[in-house]
Amino acid sequence: MNPLAAYALSRYRLPSTYKILLFCMATMAFPGEVSMIPGFLLLRNFPLWPLAGGITAFALTLWILSRACEHWPETLRMTAALAAGIIAGVWLVPAIIGRPHVSLLNTFAALVLPGMANGFSIFLLKGFFDSLPRELYESADIDGAGEWTKFWVITMSLSKPILAVIALNAFTGAYSAFMMALIIIPDPQMWTLMVWLYQLQTQSHQGVMYASLVIAALPMLVVFVLAQRVIIRAVIVPVEK
Repeated sequence: MNPLAAYALSRYRLPSTYKILLFCMATMAFPGEVSMIPGFLLLRNFPLWPLAGGITAFALTLWILSRACEHWPETLRMTAALAAGIIAGVWLVPAIIGRPHVSLLNTFAALVLPGMANGFSIFLLKGFFDSLPRELYESADIDGAGEWTKFWVITMSLSKPILAVIALNAFTGAYSAFMMALIIIPDPQMWTLMVWLYQLQTQSHQGVMYASLVIAALPMLVVFVLAQRVIIRAVIVPVEK
């Protein structure tokens, strides 16, 4: 989700690009503890069916309009897409709103979903995408490549270093999370390593605790060593450009 949002902000000169980036930066001003209670309430009653139905209806509407209204002016197509989305929502929401929500507590999805989109990653990726040569996209346009092809073949293939940095940050955040993991995973059978280390601190000897901390740090060190070359490229390549 982060690369798609950053790609849209980088490729298309939207009038509100600056405001969107400012909003992404504003999300970094609040600590994670602020979103714990809203996150817990959302994961406890996750609106899976409304989200799935809304995304499906929106995607089908865009696909139909792109096929049937290919020769329409862009303004008219956008107006038709907005009107079709509103009409589909009026008919779809009452049919879905009564469906029971899904609880994601005590699941690994509750640990993964909150980190799939964040303002820092979007801001970082947008800056990296801006540094890519525009001639590559112009050559792709001449060859008849679609927007999805340009995103996967050109942008994503050249963004492996910055994606490795973001993946390492996401892994570090999820691996070292304690308070949020304790709130959304109340079942002891599903506790993460950091929650177990906290419980071990209150029940075991100090030497055992220190040994456990050393063992817990090994996976992060291994991941950093394996991704070290890619991470260094993410720092050096933008400077060289």
